[in-house]
Amino acid sequence: MVSFSKTEKELTALVANGQGTGKEVGVMADITQSAKKVFPEANSALAQDGDTVAAVLSLMNRVRPAELVVQAKTNQLFELRPCRIRLKDAAGGRGGDSECLRGLI
Repeated sequence: MVSFSKTEKELTALVANGQGTGKEVGVMADITQSAKKVFPEANSALAQDGDTVAAVLSLMNRVRPAELVVQAKTNQLFELRPCRIRLKDAAGGRGGDSECLRGLI
């Protein structure tokens, strides 16, 4: 499984340095900002060891809404750059330049 942070860095690099439109860069910034909310909330829920009810409520009420924002923004980025986003040597070298981003998720 590819880590979120590794993929996030690769996507950010792909839309940075004039390679992405202003809208693409903005959506990528939104993804990064939203992810900064998801992971601390998820870690907080997981830290509620022994209190399953509180952990589930945290996941439902705090983590899931923030996760949905990340998913929506990621989908928006796909719509802006469906297969123009390509990763060199993606997935351990399979596909190379022809590997479409959608195939990695």
